[in-house]
Parts: sequence; C-alpha cells; structure tokens
Amino acid sequence: MSEKVIIGIVAGLAALLGALITSLASAYSSRQKIKEIEIQYQQKLLDTYLTNARNYTNTLYVPLILLLGKLGDAYQQFRKDLDIDTEAVSQDSKTAFENACREFDKKLQDLFEKGADAFLTTQLEERLRSFRLFIINSLEANEPVGGFAGRW
Repeated sequence: MSEKVIIGIVAGLAALLGALITSLASAYSSRQKIKEIEIQYQQKLLDTYLTNARNYTNTLYVPLILLLGKLGDAYQQFRKDLDIDTEAVSQDSKTAFENACREFDKKLQDLFEKGADAFLTTQLEERLRSFRLFIINSLEANEPVGGFAGRW
C-alpha cells in the first residue's frame, strides 16, 4: 500500500472519529441545556405559585392555619383527657373534639366552595381533602380501621 493511501485512510478515520466525538458532545450539551431549561421552568412555576400565595395569605392560608390549629388544640385536649389504661374519656371532652372536627369540615368546605382550593398546590389540596375525609369517616366510625396511616 502506498504512503498516500495510508495517509488518506488515517485522515478519513481521524475525521470520522472527530465527527463522532463532536456528535456525542453535541448530544450531551443538548441534554444539559434541556435540563437547564426544565429547572428554569420549575423555578418560574414556583415563583408564580409564591406570588399567588402571597396574594391569598389573608383569605386562604391564614384561615387554613387557624382551622388546623384549632383542630390540633382540640385533639391535644382530647388526648390529655383520655385515660390510657381504660381508653375512657369524658363525654364533654369527646363532644368538644367532635365539634372541632365538624367545624373543621364545615369551614374547609366553605373555603373549597369559594374556590380557594384553586390557589393551593395540587399536593396540598389532595392532602387536605384526604385529611378531611379521614376526619369525616372517623366521626362515623365505631371501631378503628387501617388505611390512613403512612399516607402523610
């Protein structure tokens, strides 16, 4: 084989290898750019959500926190009054907790009926609805049933 043919083959292989490396680098760069754009998009969604959340702090989030706080306080009082050994609790404590559960349900439903849930994240809305159903079903239950534990 002549020297010119060998040089031509080597040059062709070098060009092919260069094109292959360039192609791989370009594909990697494109994937990185797509990831960067996705991160920017997610950040923009989060910024938009936070802007909307600030606008609805007084009409949605503060009432929601107050509802959850009152329910939590009623639950803590119920647990405090519960006799662990006999699992007995005074009727007043039980009634107060049940009333707090009903009030939570009613006021949460009022917020949802006014469309306030449109300004919640999907995950928060699903959790609130699931918790509300747990509270409602618990009021009607006569014995413990599994299913809610671990979903939070």
